[in-house]
Formats: sequence, C-alpha cells, structure tokens
Amino acid sequence: GIANNQTGLYPSDSPGGWQIIGRTPIDVFNPKREPKILYQPGDRIKFYSINEEQFLHIQKYVRKNQLDYDEWVMIE
Repeated sequence: GIANNQTGLYPSDSPGGWQIIGRTPIDVFNPKREPKILYQPGDRIKFYSINEEQFLHIQKYVRKNQLDYDEWVMIE
C-alpha cells in the first residue's frame, strides 16, 4: 500500500487505511510455515504482474499448503 511518501506490505489481508496498489497470492506471514515470514528487514522485494488465472492457481496451492516456495520466492 501507499501512504504519503511511504510504501508498505501488509503481512495478511487486513484493514489499514493505506491505498492498496496490488495483491500477492503468497502469504507473507504464516505461523504454520517455516519460515513464518518470507522476508527479513533489509531484504529487497520485487513483485511481478500476473493475471487473475495465475493468481487463483497459485493461491490454490498456498491454501492447500502445497506451494513450492523455491519456485516463487528467491532469497539472495
């Protein structure tokens, strides 16, 4: 989301008052997964545009806890 001169990433679907500019089908925070948080302070995060069909496909695997994170999340 965007607020004034800042951008931020919501860790889960929740209200917050910022202007939302996109969504990700991958949960940034999941207490049942290791690692629980996909990134750490100082990490660089890059998002890619996907269509609705791709979003729903990825989200289906996330909800079943079957997503291969190594395919979608690159940690340098």
